[in-house]
Order: sequence, then structure tokens, then C-alpha cells
Amino acid sequence: MSPLIKNTFYSTITNALQSLANVLVVVLLARPLGTAEFGRLMLAISFTAIFAIIVEYGFRWYATKEVSQRPETARRVAGEIFNAQLLLALAATLLAFTAALLLGYPPRTLAIVGIVWVSTVLMAFTQVTRAVFRGLDMFPSDTALNLVLFAAIALALVPPLLFLPTAIAFATAILGARTVYFAAGQSLFKKKVGPMDFHFSAPRGGRLLTGTIAYGTQIMISRLMLEWNTIVLHQYRGNVGVGLYQAAFRFVLGTMMVGDILLQAFFPLIAQLATSDRRRFIKTTTVMNRYLLSAGAYLTGAFFVFAPELVHLIFGASYTPAVPVLRILAFAVMATFLSSAPAIALIALGKQGARARASVLVLVFNAICAFILIPAYGAQGAAVSMVATFMLLALFYFYFTFKTVKSIFFDRRALYAGLLALGGSAAAWQWKRISLLLGVGAYAALGALLFLTATTGEEKKEMLRALRFPFAPAPEIEP
Repeated sequence: MSPLIKNTFYSTITNALQSLANVLVVVLLARPLGTAEFGRLMLAISFTAIFAIIVEYGFRWYATKEVSQRPETARRVAGEIFNAQLLLALAATLLAFTAALLLGYPPRTLAIVGIVWVSTVLMAFTQVTRAVFRGLDMFPSDTALNLVLFAAIALALVPPLLFLPTAIAFATAILGARTVYFAAGQSLFKKKVGPMDFHFSAPRGGRLLTGTIAYGTQIMISRLMLEWNTIVLHQYRGNVGVGLYQAAFRFVLGTMMVGDILLQAFFPLIAQLATSDRRRFIKTTTVMNRYLLSAGAYLTGAFFVFAPELVHLIFGASYTPAVPVLRILAFAVMATFLSSAPAIALIALGKQGARARASVLVLVFNAICAFILIPAYGAQGAAVSMVATFMLLALFYFYFTFKTVKSIFFDRRALYAGLLALGGSAAAWQWKRISLLLGVGAYAALGALLFLTATTGEEKKEMLRALRFPFAPAPEIEP
């Protein structure tokens, strides 16, 4: 099996488990908690996510890149990052709880924030362990960790669902599951790679932070763009407004699984080619971008056409006001997928500074949009702000990649796939007006046509071979 197909195979399993775990949490919690309590829990998750970016600091992509290029440094890189993350976690904890007190959150919300914060820090630690596995081409170990997390969450949610369906109980259950996940990650790393080369040192951690500041700045800004609207929305529309917005936004986050599958599978190869073979780098990134655009266009159409059915199926009739929010956010899916390929290309090319500059400008734009649109239009205003933000970010990323490699990673197949998705979505909309079953059938057929359009003959043959002989060795087909 070629490296890309093998990586995609394991990334699919890994991200499917992760997405399923997220769906489990949302589906199982949204109905018993109701919009207000669900909004309180989602507020805690969004609030802690803003400060968790200080702990994450972009180390995932840094670890994968460094280890894929120099595998012998894996234990040292992992130890240095863990040392730096401990320092960042201490600082972030003080900042997070100071901010929560200044915002005047009630004691119940503060308690949930505290529980969620600990679990979020443990997640940040373990995500780096998984990034090292991917850099070492140990995708089965990455998948095994996600399987542990999925099983732990499924088991941990049972007691509160049966006996105490409250936001605090669910937050505690998630903390227990993520603690198991962290312990499993440390154990598996020691078994597969060896003891982490860890020595706590503030100066050593400071040097790494200084050397990776471009990664850290960019990832912090990106997370702020995702979570800022939720914080502003809470100030103007309370827990109910947050609950409706987050109900729709969960669909957008769920689609990122598809993008992550492709990004995680392609990135180790792209990172290697960026420094060794510029022609193959451009060609490989163009293939990845074509897949991303095709998937993004298909998912955007699905959320726009079937928004009422999806919201009612997952969340229930009480979340009906989230339907127009989801239809707006559907276009944020397309914008997110559009920006993914140039973003990863800039990382591989060592242009994190360009990403950071673009993200700073877009963050300011998002903040302005949020304060203009959210007070007047609530959750729908937050959705419009998010779409405009991601579209502007994609434009900046394409500008910087074209400036660097004179390419925007776009080919005719990508154009044909985009036009097909647009026409197919319009047709499915019309068929759905006659019958929901006809609309679903038409959209399923569109998916098959998109696959045929977005892949070349050689790519189809390689995928077919991988399905027939998933673990058979084979010479790699040049991307």
C-alpha cells in the first residue's frame, strides 16, 4: 500500500472515532440538558478552548514536521514540547480563571469551567503524543489512542445519563475519560518509541517557545477566531443564544474530521517534499486541495439543503431556531476547506510567519464583525461573521502561497467538481421539495459523481487496490 493510501486509511479510522465521540457527546447531552444548560456547557468548552491554545501552541504541526524530517529526534522533541507545555499550562490556568472571574460567571458556570479546563489540558498534552506518532509514520498507534478515548467517553457518559443528567456531571465524566486517554498516550509512547527525554527546565522551555513562536501565535489566533463569537454571543444573548449557535456550529466542527483525514495523511509527505522536490510538492498539494474542495463543496450543499432535517434529528424540535444558523454556517465549511491546503503548504514551507500575519488581520476583522452583527442579529449574526472571516483567511493564505511557490494548487478537476456540487445541490433541493427520500437519493448520487470527477484513473486504481489488499506492500505511485 502506498504511504498516502495507508495514512489515509488510518486517518479515516482515527478521525471517524473522534467525530463519533463528539457526536456522542452532543447528541446524548443536548436533549437532556435543554438549550440553556447545553449552552452553559458549550460556553465552558469554548471559553477553556481559548486558553487551551496557549498550551497547544501549535506544537502538533511542529512535532509532526520535525519528527518526519528527523525521526531520531522523536524522544527529545516530545520531551522538550512536554516541558514547554507544562510551563504554558501554569500560565494559562492563571489567565483563564482570572478572565472567568472578571467576566462575572456564576459559581455553577465557574465549577464547570474548572472541570473542563483540566480535561482540556490533558487533551493538549496527548495531542502532541499523537502528532509524534504521525511524524514517525506510526498511524496505527495514533488510531489506537483515539479508540481508547472513544471507548472511555462512551463508558463514562453512562452513569450521568442514567442517574444525574446535569452539566457538572457530564463535565466530570468527560474529565475521567480524558484522564484515561492521557495515561494511555504516555504508556503507548514509552512502549513504541521509548522513554520521553523529559527534564523540567524553565530556560529550556523558554528557548523552545521562542523558536516556535510563529506556530504558537498562529494557532492561538485561529482558535480565537473559532471561539470568539461564542463568548461575545453569550454577553448579548445568554446561554440560550450560545446553545442555538453551538448546536449549528457542531455540524461545522464535525466536518473538520474529513479535512483532518486528508491533512494528516498528506502532511508528512508534503513536509518532506517541501525541502527536497518542489515540483512534486506542488503536484501533491494540488491533489490534496482537489480532494478538500470536492469534500467541502459536498458537505456545504448537504448542510444547506437538509438543515431542518439534520437539526430536528440530532437536537430535537426545541432547536428549530438553529436551522437558519446552520444554513449560513454551511458556507463556513466551504471556506474552511478552501483555506486548508494553502495553510498546510505554508507550514511545510516554513512560512509560519506569513500565516500568523494573515491570522492577525483576520482576527481583527472577526472581532469587528462580531461586535457589529451579534448585538443586532444574535446567532445568525455570529454565523455571518464566521463565514466572512474564513473566506478572508482563505484569500490571504492563497496570496502567500502564490507569492512563495507561484501556485494556488488548483486544477481543472477541482473546478469541475465545484460546479458539479453546485448544480447537484440545486437539483437535490428541487427533488426534496417533492419528497425527502428523492432529495436524499439525489444527493447520494451526487456524492458518487463527485468521486468520479475529483479522482484520476490512476488514483482510482490505487484506491481500489488498497481496498482489495489493504495491507499488501506496493510501489508508491507518484502523486
